[in-house]
Amino acid sequence: EAHMYYTINSLQELELDSLRHQIVDLQAISEDKETIARLGFELNNSKALEIEMDKQKLQLETEITQLRCDLEVALKGRDEAKIQLQDLRCHYDEKFKILNDMISFLQSQYAGSTPITSLERYGEMLKEVDKTRKNLSKVLEEAEERKNAIKLQHETLSDRLGM
Repeated sequence: EAHMYYTINSLQELELDSLRHQIVDLQAISEDKETIARLGFELNNSKALEIEMDKQKLQLETEITQLRCDLEVALKGRDEAKIQLQDLRCHYDEKFKILNDMISFLQSQYAGSTPITSLERYGEMLKEVDKTRKNLSKVLEEAEERKNAIKLQHETLSDRLGM
């Protein structure tokens, strides 16, 4: 009986061990399933993130292409403006040289002549002198008339006294 009891007990322990292994296996399978599910979820998230990144990459590449086109247009405009500036600089350098030559020529032509402002001042002073001379002439005439009147009066008074 003890032997039987030992055998039944051994069988029960084997069965219990077997059940424990199955539980561990099921737990492992369950953990694997959970891990597989988690990895699948992460994979799906990674794929969605990759798609989003691809969209952003495409958008950025499009933006870069547009910016390069804009840069080319701006550089072309800058180059055209530079050429225009150089043309204008040459044109105005020539004009400046011509005007400078004209000024030098006119200065040499009129080096000894009197400036217009000096002539105008001289004319104004001449008019003032002429006006002053006329006023002095009037004053002299009046003085001469008074002198003659006084002389006449003196003669008249001398004649009256001498009479």
